[in-house]
Amino acid sequence: MNLVFLDIDGVLNSQNFFFNRKLNKHKPVDFSHTDDLRVISQMLRIDATCFEYVLKAVQETHSYVVIMSSIIALDYFDKIVDYFNILGLPVIGKIEGPSANRGEGVKKFVNTFKPKSYLLFDDEIFPSYDEELLNHLVKTSFYENGFEEKHYLEALEKFNAQKVFVKK
Repeated sequence: MNLVFLDIDGVLNSQNFFFNRKLNKHKPVDFSHTDDLRVISQMLRIDATCFEYVLKAVQETHSYVVIMSSIIALDYFDKIVDYFNILGLPVIGKIEGPSANRGEGVKKFVNTFKPKSYLLFDDEIFPSYDEELLNHLVKTSFYENGFEEKHYLEALEKFNAQKVFVKK
């Protein structure tokens, strides 16, 4: 089993996305498969281009996704997970607790489920990210464009380094 620990803000969206969305230059992810306004409100915050690159990386590496984002605190988080699964993103879990302890949550998940390999897609480096976790990090930027093609290629490269053979 391969895992991708996925942050949302700064990975699936960016400052540029929010600015350009107002100008109708960026499109959000498809939300046509739900009529739940709460889910739609979250899907409107996700850049379709970023989502497609993350989805491609997850699918090509046969990975499952663990969400590590503030959205897990939403009372309708399970509906968001269901919708991600409809869109093809196989979410199997979440990292709970404050962001500052995110690294500890990742390590606990890894030690419990013992994946063959794993990566973190995040736009921040937390104090709890030690050297091991930093080696597994694909760092994006909220202030640029979130998860782009270069991050997708970096993810494939890092998975290949962990002996997860994927096509480039």
